[in-house]
Amino acid sequence: MIREAISLVQKAEPTLANHLLQSTIFATMLGLLTLSLRNNRARVRHWLWLAASVKFLLPFSLLFALGSLLPKQHSASFNHPSLSNALESVGQPFSGLVIVPEAPLQDLPHETAGYLALTLMSVWGLGTLVVFAIWGMRWMQVFASLKQAAPLINGREVEILQRVESLVSVSRQVVVLGASDLTEPGIFGIVRPVMLWPLQLTERLENEHIESILVHELMHVRRHDNLIAAIHMAVEALFWFHPLVWWIGTRMVLEREHACDEATVQLIGKPSVYAESLLKASRFCVEAPIVCVSGMASADLKNRIVRIMTGHVVENLTLLRRLLLGTVVCLSLIIPVFFGVVRAASTQNSRAATGKQLEFSVVSIRPNEPGGPQTVGAATQDGYEMRNMFLALPILSAYVPQTGGASAYSDKEVIGLPGWAYSDDARYNISAKVDEADLADWHDPVKQPEMLQAMLQSMLADRLKLVVHREMKNAQVYLLTVDKDGPKFKESNPAEAHAGAHPFPGGGMLSMARSEGEISIHFFGITIAQLTHSLSADWQVQDRTGLSGKYDITLRKPIASSVSPDGLQQAPEEASPGSLAQQIGLKLVPAKGKVETLVIDHIERPSEN
Repeated sequence: MIREAISLVQKAEPTLANHLLQSTIFATMLGLLTLSLRNNRARVRHWLWLAASVKFLLPFSLLFALGSLLPKQHSASFNHPSLSNALESVGQPFSGLVIVPEAPLQDLPHETAGYLALTLMSVWGLGTLVVFAIWGMRWMQVFASLKQAAPLINGREVEILQRVESLVSVSRQVVVLGASDLTEPGIFGIVRPVMLWPLQLTERLENEHIESILVHELMHVRRHDNLIAAIHMAVEALFWFHPLVWWIGTRMVLEREHACDEATVQLIGKPSVYAESLLKASRFCVEAPIVCVSGMASADLKNRIVRIMTGHVVENLTLLRRLLLGTVVCLSLIIPVFFGVVRAASTQNSRAATGKQLEFSVVSIRPNEPGGPQTVGAATQDGYEMRNMFLALPILSAYVPQTGGASAYSDKEVIGLPGWAYSDDARYNISAKVDEADLADWHDPVKQPEMLQAMLQSMLADRLKLVVHREMKNAQVYLLTVDKDGPKFKESNPAEAHAGAHPFPGGGMLSMARSEGEISIHFFGITIAQLTHSLSADWQVQDRTGLSGKYDITLRKPIASSVSPDGLQQAPEEASPGSLAQQIGLKLVPAKGKVETLVIDHIERPSEN
């Protein structure tokens, strides 16, 4: 269970990092835009800060997905690999991040980074719960005040409220609750807002002061400020560790109150009366409400009074600034959608290329009868055979890159593979035949691996309706570097003959020799890139040696069982990829690196023949 959680966290790391970076940049850009609009209405700046806040809840990946759903005839025109790669690097920079730890390989456990990531995610979740708990306790305090308050049926407050509701154009009727404590007047609730009004405050105010305060509070209702505050509270709880989120909250409260101030002064036309109302309400109150309750005397009262009394000039948006705002909004939507279109076009082109690959002439897929021998899927003289095995096997064989008999990444880097593909209750037999016209190429050991993958892909797309794509993710990798004493192999001489050697997939030759306790694998004329996939089928090994030639290399692996002192057979000690690298003067260094991940978009149980 822990390993599954670690794997999930590690796969989510680059996505989360990209989202945080994108949201931070987006909020910074909108913050700069508010500076250019500082002389315009506060409601414009408030909406910009709200957009910055909501961006933390809406990753651009949703717009990427929207772009990928556009009709194929439109997306195909954007099929430019260089453009796709450039957008991938800019839009998702953390997908290629490589962090090399200073500790040597033997001192760093394989899953240390995974446990660290899981710990950080646990701390994140705990912090979110703490923030929600704090908000919950403050909400309970307000609920306690609501329970003690009683609806006001008559009085100056009710009469004035009925008169100004039509002026403010509030769509919902607001109930006034009289509170006996010394709290600030404020609006509570989202769906059915109510106004908390301290009864003792009425005695200290004239009718015009009450009117000013009520208009201000009704402006909060008309603007749905409590809903907006609740949305940002969720952002603060989820991203409590991000200082920009809290700063955005401060700016939203400030611009919210400025917007209500501007609207109130514009409606009642008495700035001095309104400013006096704010001062009297603030002197009366002993504490301010929480952010989910829209009050009137909080948020930088001194600056607000100065703005009101000095007749702060509010400019209307000019045509140029309207165009600027419209451009920002359009680009914020168009760029992610365009990114999705380009990526979909790249995937579509890849799939189209796959459709042109070879196909088996005859394919039989049947559920396996209970029992019977097992045959791992493998190429035969005239096709492909699999007996009593999981369907995950041909999927991995079809899409996991094969070089030298080992996969470039393991099934751990396959996302979305359903459970029945591994289930003991869903074992299958597959028998596929190659067309006679293709048998000559099929018998070529260099061409056969590529032909097998192409034909398996066609078979899976036809019978399992399989649709996949590849993504670049951050994962635990091992960088193959040159040891301090240099490599212990030589460059290959093309003129040399190698008796008994066979062609090696990807180029070069291969021969094997058994001796007591080990097997020697001799590579002739292979690149280091080919070697990385021969070191391990489970580890992600990446070439960082800087060696670009072709070399003759020999690896020795233990194969024979040993006998313990008590006479029992023991399994041989498996040669680790690190020890294999050391045999030839190389070393492996653990790192965080960019690896290719296979994502299953759609798959169905196979139809029978």
